[in-house]
Amino acid sequence: MKNRLKVTSYTLQVLKMTEIAEKDDRHSLMQARLAKYLFILLIVAAVLNGSVFWLKRVGFLEPQHYHFAAAYIESSMKMPPTTAAGIAWENALKVGFYNTQGAEVFFKLIKDVWLTLFIFISAVIFWRLGRGLLPVPIWPLALSLLVVTVSFAYSGFRFGLVLPLAGLRFFFFLFIALLGAWAAGGRQLQFLGKGLMVFLSVQFILFPIEFERGLRLFSAHFFGQDFGDRIVGTMLQPSSLGLMAVLSLAFYMRFSDNRRYVAMMAIMTAILVFFSASAMAMLLLFVFAVFELYRYVNPAYRSWVRIAGMVGVVPLILMLPVLSGRWDIMDSLWGRILPLTEYLNNLDMATLLFGQGLGAGTNSAISLLSLFPAQLASANDAGILFISDSTPVALMAQMGLAGLLLFYGLMAYAAFHDPDSAPFYLLVSVGSMTMNVSELFPANILLGLLLAHSLKFAGLPSKDEGVR
Repeated sequence: MKNRLKVTSYTLQVLKMTEIAEKDDRHSLMQARLAKYLFILLIVAAVLNGSVFWLKRVGFLEPQHYHFAAAYIESSMKMPPTTAAGIAWENALKVGFYNTQGAEVFFKLIKDVWLTLFIFISAVIFWRLGRGLLPVPIWPLALSLLVVTVSFAYSGFRFGLVLPLAGLRFFFFLFIALLGAWAAGGRQLQFLGKGLMVFLSVQFILFPIEFERGLRLFSAHFFGQDFGDRIVGTMLQPSSLGLMAVLSLAFYMRFSDNRRYVAMMAIMTAILVFFSASAMAMLLLFVFAVFELYRYVNPAYRSWVRIAGMVGVVPLILMLPVLSGRWDIMDSLWGRILPLTEYLNNLDMATLLFGQGLGAGTNSAISLLSLFPAQLASANDAGILFISDSTPVALMAQMGLAGLLLFYGLMAYAAFHDPDSAPFYLLVSVGSMTMNVSELFPANILLGLLLAHSLKFAGLPSKDEGVR
């Protein structure tokens, strides 16, 4: 009798465990599907975000404005405006193509819809299933979120809620890293890598039309000739397209399950980077190529790859003006350094160490505060509204040296625990020197998801997860 009871009890336990396992499998399948739907929407949002600007620039939308601007730009190339009023009028004409009105605003807002949807779904999964957060406490991420919270409170106390809310957008990648572990499995990110291949393909298809018809809003003369201009695709700025192309290639190669399309991706990336005429993107593509060559070459020849990489970067930098068709390309370096030197002037020690609060030096703050004149005037008087043009300057403005060290410390920590992803973190870190990477959509989303994937294994024993 006792043996029968033991058998029955054991059978019930097995059945219960099987039921729990089946339930977990259903939940995992549901989460995998949700992640795929979200990633499809992410690629759609990335394409639509700057689609209106692209349509205006090639004359498919607002053709009257296009033809008028084309005639003016052609005449100004022969006789450039010399007066301050003439230059200001020309700049206003160019900026007009970035303005979105009416239904066009929807295409810009879709990225905010995606972010809101992702946070909401992640919160529901955590609330209903008790999962979704990183499985172990990750101190660099936790410390970063703590400093962001303190900076949010400080900025809100000084200027009201609008400025710190705008600043939160700069740090959305941290919240995605914290909440996004459920969507950051190897298989999910493998699917996202394929989506990025589609994204690059769309940009590549748009490139010939833009190169032929696009207004010359960004100065570049390829091969020393007076033709063509820098392309932007649907990324709004040439440098944004160049950086996003390199990051897409790196992400795809990190998670691709085969090498069938690697050559195609590399060719598309190289062409887009070249015609974006972005110096940083060209350097990053070279660095990534050296990394990949180092990984696959015979170990006996790896020292030669390192030497070739270090030596080769010097002539590449010297050739940038010729390669990019931008003879003043070195001036852009000083254009990135100048905001930092201007900001650092006359700072007290406390501000240098801890910054002026969330939102300072960010593009989002300038855009959002324009709707609130009183808070705009208050922030402007404090001297915290400016275009930082690089991640280090924006970090210094918001959270000082503490924020700067935490950001790059987090990149290093994640790269250490996920060496296969180290090239991506290196590209983000170097690219951040000339751009607000954490405000660049969808690069900021890729960063957050990859952090969630890398930190998921920090402190845990290595295990097979399909695509690690």
